[in-house]
Amino acid sequence: MEHILLKCQEPAVRIIWTHTKQAWPTDLLEWPRLSLGLILESGCLTNKIENGPRPQNENGLNNPKKKERGRLATILITEAAHLIWVLRCERVI
Repeated sequence: MEHILLKCQEPAVRIIWTHTKQAWPTDLLEWPRLSLGLILESGCLTNKIENGPRPQNENGLNNPKKKERGRLATILITEAAHLIWVLRCERVI
């Protein structure tokens, strides 16, 4: 699985991850280092995308920006992994 999603030298894999990284707004946060573990837990990234204490707004409430970044990371990573898997299945089968 790790080879298929991350290490395969097929052009499609490299292109998909390159475009996914380019879609990430760098002004929000640095693009996470991809690993099989990160891909598998990408559904839980809403709470894990940023280490450290949660930023708070002027009302003392949790900043919604962190959740937005987590949701965006979840969408980008899961969709990229799914696309890589589908393209591989079409190529192999």
